[in-house]
Order: sequence, then structure tokens, then C-alpha cells
Amino acid sequence: MNERFEGTWLGGQDKLGDATRMECGICWAVYDPALGDPGSKIAAGTPFSALPEHWHCPSCDAPRERFMVLDTGSAGRGVRKSEDADALMGARVLALENAFRQRNSRMRELPVYNGLLRVEAVGGRLDGDRVVCVLISPWFMNVMVLPLDPGRAPALAEGSKRTLRFPSGDYEAIAGRIDGVGRFESISLFSPVFEFADQAVARATAAAAAQGLFEAPARDAPPAPALPAAISRRELLFGGPA
Repeated sequence: MNERFEGTWLGGQDKLGDATRMECGICWAVYDPALGDPGSKIAAGTPFSALPEHWHCPSCDAPRERFMVLDTGSAGRGVRKSEDADALMGARVLALENAFRQRNSRMRELPVYNGLLRVEAVGGRLDGDRVVCVLISPWFMNVMVLPLDPGRAPALAEGSKRTLRFPSGDYEAIAGRIDGVGRFESISLFSPVFEFADQAVARATAAAAAQGLFEAPARDAPPAPALPAAISRRELLFGGPA
């Protein structure tokens, strides 16, 4: 077969490398062979050229022909190099956004939905072997923690809780799972999110939370009080008691 793709590459799919990452020309969703597509039961390590004929963009349903080359990927080089880890982190954050965008239409009719907001991940960064960001959606704002390698996710039951440690303190996180991403843990910031009048205000708040999570308290600060089931928003955002 000599299937042709649009965009930066117009050759047969047999010319694609096994690690080549492809980007949807409609919605910019990324297919990364290192991650596969769990939502479509495509295993990690599946090259784009080996995807089944019926596969389509998990975000917008565009056919494979609308994908174009993004980069040559990082297979064979390992994720120990910083540039490879950064690329994989970006793919993981994008997959997280895409997964929750797919839930958006189902949430629209619920009373907790704020139609002034949209799904967006803010402040993504690597913390050892985990990816940390703050995810904004029309129905919540959470710190999201997911493994850089989906195959090494902690085997936690959905809904179970455990304490996660950051430079700013210890926080209670809830385990979850979503198609297209796999397992993750979340720390609640806001739910619902009606206090945000627009995306810019929500983004600024999310950025402050993402930064504050990695800022150690002053040495002379009093011990932080025990946190309730949901994190103290003021504690994380502004470093003071609620």
C-alpha cells in the first residue's frame, strides 16, 4: 500500500520510521508510537504505519490521511536524555487534554458546567519520572500527576487515595483512569469552577498553583496544618492558611 499523507510528508507510509510521531492536521492531536492509543486498544510501541485501517484521530475522528509528520520520535535513544523526556512529557500532557476534551460534550448539560471555560493543561513539568500539570476544565481545576511512562503507573484502584509529596508540602491525591492516558492521580483545587469569569483568569490561577506546588515554604514558617480531603486552595496558591 502506498497511502499518502498531507502536510510535511507526502511519501508512502512504508517510509515512516517506527518512532515517528504524527500530528492531526485538523485538531493537532499527536499520535506517539511510544504511547500508542489506549482508547482504541492500540498498544504502546505501535508505529503509525502499523495502525489498523479503521483507526482515526481519537480527538476529532479525522482519518489517518489527515495526519502529518511531527518529528522522528525518540525510539532507540531512551527517555533518559532531557530532550526526549521533554518531548514525551509534552505528548502525555497533550493526551491528557485530548482525553478530557472528549468528555466535554457529555458534561455540558450538567449543572456544574461553566461554559466560559475550556479544557487546557497549564504549567506542565517533569518531576522525576512523573508529569505534573494543572488541568482546567469547565467543571473542575485539578493538579494532575501521571507517570512519564504509562507502563509504570502505580497499580492503584480508581478512587483510592494516597499522599503525594511536593516541595511545598504533602497533599492528598485521588487515583483515576481515563482512556487515551491511562492511570493518573489528581489533587482537587476547584470544583465546580463558577468563580472564573473567563479562561484567562482560570489560566493565571492554574499557573500560580503549578508554580506554588514546587516552592518550598520559608524555613521559619510554622508547620502546615493537616489538609482536609480536598487541598486548601489558598495554601497551595498563596502559601497561607485558608
